[in-house]
This record gives sequence, structure tokens and C-alpha cells, in this order.
Amino acid sequence: MTAKTAPTTNPVQGFELWRMPRVKEVTGMCDTHVYNLMRRGMFPRSIQLTQRTVAWKAADVVEWCQAKAEGREWRQGGEA
Repeated sequence: MTAKTAPTTNPVQGFELWRMPRVKEVTGMCDTHVYNLMRRGMFPRSIQLTQRTVAWKAADVVEWCQAKAEGREWRQGGEA
């Protein structure tokens, strides 16, 4: 018989970072277009993880996709 263990608490539950391959897969855009939109404030900003590594908050990318699916414009810092 195995002992039941208490469920562990994940401090980052619901917080996920996506690297560029996942962002491209979800949005259907190429990396150049992602960076162009980001530069214009029309796509979520990336987070610098290391000198050569960036990622995006998954929730921000999903929010952007939902806005687009609903025909709404998305702007960094709130809707336009």
C-alpha cells in the first residue's frame, strides 16, 4: 500500500513563459512579424531571460489572440 502525499503547491501555477517557436505556433506569424508588431506596441513585449534568450508571458499572447479573434485591436498597456 502506498501512502498518499499531500498535493504540492506550485508558486508559479498559471504563469508560463513561451519561447519564440511556441509563439509562432500559436499565432501563426513569423518571428520578424512578431518583433515588428512588438516594436509598434501591437504585440506583447518579450521578457529578457538571459543575454540571448527572450520569452513571452503565455497569458499575454493568449490575450492578444483572443482580441484578434474578437476583431478587437490590441495595444501594449491596454486595448486601443
